[in-house]
Amino acid sequence: MASSVTRSTRSPVWDHFVKPLPGDKQTSCKICQKQFAYHGGTSNLMSHLKTAHPSALVKPEPKDSKGSKPLQTLDKFAVTRGPPTGKTCSVAKAETITQLLVNWVTTNMRPLNIVSDSGFRDVLEFVEPGYRIPSRKRIATIVRNRHTESKADLKKRLAEASATRILWA
Repeated sequence: MASSVTRSTRSPVWDHFVKPLPGDKQTSCKICQKQFAYHGGTSNLMSHLKTAHPSALVKPEPKDSKGSKPLQTLDKFAVTRGPPTGKTCSVAKAETITQLLVNWVTTNMRPLNIVSDSGFRDVLEFVEPGYRIPSRKRIATIVRNRHTESKADLKKRLAEASATRILWA
């Protein structure tokens, strides 16, 4: 299945940058004429648009089939992340939130990758804007450590209970 659209031209950044000719290592922003290195990826170009020209990335509202009335979209109902608030979460509060998060994941058998879910992240960002959500790997490490500690504690309690039972027998 060959496509006439190449990988390098599918990105929406090319609406705002001059497409380089094959072999060119630079491109320029059509809005501010700033020059950027180009080596096949567009992440640096998208970053420029997000920081210098955020309004350039706003899509027009979809219209109904008659072209008159805007259609309702799901993003109207979603909580969106605004600009950084500058708020920080104390270390103690962050640790408490992380422990509660791990309790929730383990008690309710939630998948570890739930911390990567954008909706979940939006909720936590809204509730505690300064909290930095741990990665899935960090949550897995905490769960593993808790398991090891719980297992050792259970072995110790079983050994004590066994010794007590022998004394009473």
